[in-house]
Amino acid sequence: MNRCLRIPELLDGIVSHLEPDSHGGTLAALAQAARLFHDPALNVLWRSQKSLVNILRCLPRDLLEEQTVNLRFLRPIVESDWERPRSYAERIKDFHSVDYNTDWPRQDDFFYSDIYPSLHLENGLVLPNLTRLHWSRRDEGFPRICLFFGPKITSIHINFRVKPSWANVSVLHLLSLKCPKLEDVFIDMNDEVNEDEAKPLTFISHFIMGLSNRIQSLTVGIPDMSALLHIAQLPSLRQLGAHGLSVSLSTLTPNGGLFVSLRELTIRGSSMDSVSNFVKLCSDSTLESLWVDASLYSPPRTMQSLFTIIADDHRTSLTKLTVWNDECDMGGHVASADDLFTIATLRPTLLLSNLSEFRIMSMHEYNFDDWDISRMARAWRHIRVLEFSSEHRGTNAQTTLGALQILARHCPHLEELTMEFTSDVVPSIEGTPAPNHPLTALDVKSSVISSPTLLVARFISGIFPNLKYLATEYKSEFAQQWKEVKMAIPVLVQVRQEGARWAQSGT
Repeated sequence: MNRCLRIPELLDGIVSHLEPDSHGGTLAALAQAARLFHDPALNVLWRSQKSLVNILRCLPRDLLEEQTVNLRFLRPIVESDWERPRSYAERIKDFHSVDYNTDWPRQDDFFYSDIYPSLHLENGLVLPNLTRLHWSRRDEGFPRICLFFGPKITSIHINFRVKPSWANVSVLHLLSLKCPKLEDVFIDMNDEVNEDEAKPLTFISHFIMGLSNRIQSLTVGIPDMSALLHIAQLPSLRQLGAHGLSVSLSTLTPNGGLFVSLRELTIRGSSMDSVSNFVKLCSDSTLESLWVDASLYSPPRTMQSLFTIIADDHRTSLTKLTVWNDECDMGGHVASADDLFTIATLRPTLLLSNLSEFRIMSMHEYNFDDWDISRMARAWRHIRVLEFSSEHRGTNAQTTLGALQILARHCPHLEELTMEFTSDVVPSIEGTPAPNHPLTALDVKSSVISSPTLLVARFISGIFPNLKYLATEYKSEFAQQWKEVKMAIPVLVQVRQEGARWAQSGT
């Protein structure tokens, strides 16, 4: 056998290209083919598991009887019964326990059967070498997560499938004690914990206060000011998801030195004001990505205030900005002329010269014209994804097909575009300097189409020859016309390509 195969790193590299889901049989055969391949192949085969069923099936056959969704012991367990299962359990590094919320019995549920009390655990751990844990289960199956907390875990994602009881939330405080090497933590509470629910808030706060300086990525609800300040001073924190933001920040004055390493921020809060106050705390960070979701209606002037804060502190660093305010509680608000989303609302964002992705989903109607689009296009020359979505079709919109031509001319990297426009007049495509523009996806939402569909398709295919996906609102009264445009575009592109080849060949 070639001496190179005696290098462990080389063997690991070879078998790492085989995925257990598609090459399970190959890995099993490789493990039996030669002693050199035995451990590397089994390590990959067992590396990631979605239940303990495979481990339990390694127990002696005379020990268990497999039923529909349960396992039953046929005789008393002895220590030697666990030797083989334990040798495989030590190879598992990534474990996903997901409750699919179905009435059909699943083998994944074997672990939550009567066999649980009989498990013999080494050092109290089911999987002693586990490094990544993903737990998404309903209330009755949640407490057994404690069996998987171990000192080697670096990443843990927990999703409470129902609003958690305080008893289940209480296990979180064990995380920082039993998993001191945590670097990535994601906790989805499924519902915002109310301030009057003292016990859950206390457990969540204790969990956060126990997080070490190793944390690099954290997604969790922030229950109180002490927890917030602890998070803000974590020196290695680069990604933060602040869900269910309910802490009052209006009286908190940034003193500097907060969130110094933060690069990516996701905020889910009740109001845009609370979001703005949180972003103010990040003035010392170099934010590259910001994702905002406010559950209460925010008028354009409030969103403009947020954009001003962003532009003041992160105008050169921010490359991705997403703002959601489309599925929100109107709180008795009645729409008025002041609710129009205009270029004035977006004016601070024109200073974000390095934006590559900009998405806005709101309740407002957009009132842009082609000149406004031109200002955006000239400001965001690096833009790859641009989206303006609304719950309402922009009846005040003055944007035309010419806006697409402007974007094609000034945004050479644009790949995805979502916006509404009218097609009363189809411009000429002559003079458009981007014959091979990279745009592949265009969502026109409920755009009005009044010109002949073939002329519109000719124009769009001329400025965006690489367009592959054209979408529209299926309830739009113009959906059929846009379907005709979609069908015509690839034909027109092919005709142009054939014409270019004929011109080159001189025939």
